[in-house]
Amino acid sequence: MSDHMLRAERMLKETTQSLLQKPDYIHTSQFLRSNFEAMGDDSKSEMLRLGDEKNFEMYTLLNMAWENGVPEMWLSMNPFTSPNTNLFSEFCDALDAQGFPELWKDLKRDHIKYDQLISSCDITLKKEADFNLIIPVKNRFPHLKTFLKWMGQYNSLLENWSITIIFQEDDKKFYEEIKAMNIEYVNIIHLPHDALGGRYEDNMNRSLCYNVASKIVRCKWQLNHDVDLIMAPDFFNHVEEKSKNRKKWFQPYRGSRVIYLSEESSEKLKKALNSNSRIDVEVKFPPLNATPNSPGAPGGSVVVNWEDFQEMGGYDPELVFGYAPEDHMFWRKLEGFYDEEDSDLLKPRKMCSYPFYSDDVFSHDSSVELIHLWHPPTLGSKKYPLFNFFFAHYITNRFLKSDQDDWIKLSQESYRS
Repeated sequence: MSDHMLRAERMLKETTQSLLQKPDYIHTSQFLRSNFEAMGDDSKSEMLRLGDEKNFEMYTLLNMAWENGVPEMWLSMNPFTSPNTNLFSEFCDALDAQGFPELWKDLKRDHIKYDQLISSCDITLKKEADFNLIIPVKNRFPHLKTFLKWMGQYNSLLENWSITIIFQEDDKKFYEEIKAMNIEYVNIIHLPHDALGGRYEDNMNRSLCYNVASKIVRCKWQLNHDVDLIMAPDFFNHVEEKSKNRKKWFQPYRGSRVIYLSEESSEKLKKALNSNSRIDVEVKFPPLNATPNSPGAPGGSVVVNWEDFQEMGGYDPELVFGYAPEDHMFWRKLEGFYDEEDSDLLKPRKMCSYPFYSDDVFSHDSSVELIHLWHPPTLGSKKYPLFNFFFAHYITNRFLKSDQDDWIKLSQESYRS
């Protein structure tokens, strides 16, 4: 990884520590420290996704960035919700004074050599179709087998679909195993992790996987999807129908929510699929977010016009890796890319921790659901946790239109390298 990322991580940590030593924020620091220390290790791991590491700076950034879009648990106790407190803005001001805007641009200029990377891949192409569902995989092979077994129920619905699986692994055994299954609509790509030259440590980079797969497999509509999400049969028809009335992008599931299975229910589902027996699992439905234009969950599954994906420069693998808020960032890039063309669709919004466009990009009009298979909390980057988490919130809270334009321009240059 470049010196720019090391510098960014150090800048974030030092700025966090310095700001919380100011007299105005001593009480805030004490409040956060006491709450952080009172949390059990499991709670820390669940919230911070940092495994055994106990990172107070990460916890602090989490709270600062959630100042305006804070979960209910913080509304009653978080000092940042005070109208006289704007710690996150002051934090960002301090970063900007140290040259952070140029630093993130330097990171984007550290281009990935896509042609060279793709030449190192093993590729099995079976089908190109109007709709291509891309699934990145690293250390999630059991979930992939469950996903493909589940999809086997819907073969008759996939006439207009292909699935592209991209493995970011050193070992080719999973690639070979799926290849041997010879599924007529499944393309397979093996992106050897060692071809990245240690650029992302041992971390998954979903952003990179989506970009590489999109360069290899053409389509009309690209569906960036997670391997741990399974869908009902109505899903495919819904996407096809909604695409007829869309030129842009949309979130293909209902109510800006994903339904989460427990560990027990996930195991029951896997066993039922493997034995071809009746599927009988308990599903808890969280409440629908039915309010027009309210913030949604812009991740897990996003449908975007393939040509526009190429034009806007795809995701941002230079800026986030590990399991990070890449979908959140991509959603903001989509908003910026379509801003001028679709200014009539834009609705007034205050800056908050979750971006949203007009109600048109959500699927409130459908009963389509996505179900999330259980897995343990996922680790982000241990070496660069602050930057990976922070940058998506920085975009949401700080970017002006000119910043967004610069970001898209740099993304276009990087993607074409």
